[in-house]
Amino acid sequence: MKKRYLVLFIAVLVLIIGLLGYGYWLDKNKPEVVDIQSQRVYEPVQIKLAIQDFTKPDITFEFDNSITVLEYLEFINKSDQRLNLITEEYGEMGILVIQLGDNVNGQDNKYWQYYVNSEMPMVSADNYMLKDGDFLEWKFQESKF
Repeated sequence: MKKRYLVLFIAVLVLIIGLLGYGYWLDKNKPEVVDIQSQRVYEPVQIKLAIQDFTKPDITFEFDNSITVLEYLEFINKSDQRLNLITEEYGEMGILVIQLGDNVNGQDNKYWQYYVNSEMPMVSADNYMLKDGDFLEWKFQESKF
């Protein structure tokens, strides 16, 4: 009878040691998960903004160096509801601004177009990344295309 308990005790002990060893092995071999949110670097960035028919002072706010023209415009829209920002998704073309204020794309054959540092990018507002010191300008004008 004592032998039976001794064999059972040894079997349970081996099982526990095996499970602990397997758990240790799993912990050592699990893929490394990186928390991207905690690695973001925030710094004050100043973007100068001009929107036709609107006056808005330069604003300094903190972002993670990965803000698009559209995200910046949405940020401004939250603080100034007069902006009346309306966008529409156009599939592969991206998200386009179709209204700012009272001006809606198509009125008098005019459309909202944006410029960064006096140049018109050939990508939608949701695909252009701004950087410190950029001058963002929105104009309601006849299409150049």
